[in-house]
Amino acid sequence: MEKNDVEREEMRENQGRKRPSKTAGSQTDDDNPSCSCLNMAATIEAINQRLDLALSKFQEIDDLKENLKDLQKENIDLKESLSYAHKDFAELKEISKFHEGAIEAQQIGVNGLQKDIKMERERAIRLESHSRRNNLNFF
Repeated sequence: MEKNDVEREEMRENQGRKRPSKTAGSQTDDDNPSCSCLNMAATIEAINQRLDLALSKFQEIDDLKENLKDLQKENIDLKESLSYAHKDFAELKEISKFHEGAIEAQQIGVNGLQKDIKMERERAIRLESHSRRNNLNFF
């Protein structure tokens, strides 16, 4: 019974503290203790190749970021250019409306002058016919 009492006391003490159970060996030990230096060198070489690949991808990412910045700048420049084009287009519309009004006014003036010319021709014809009628020559 003493053995059971001792085990119970140890269990009570361990209930307050939760420690991970210890395992044989450390975490850095390999599962296969018969690894050779060649296998390690090959593994290191494979890791180096992967790191080189990752570094090249980082360089590509940096290049893409630089290209993105350039494209954003070009986009901003194009937007500014487009806004200037819209302003110019609006000004041209206003000028066009002004010219249309001026053209209409000129057209009205031309029509009025044409009526005056027609009336003056008719008047000239009437005066000429009247002067010929009253023009008597006696010999």
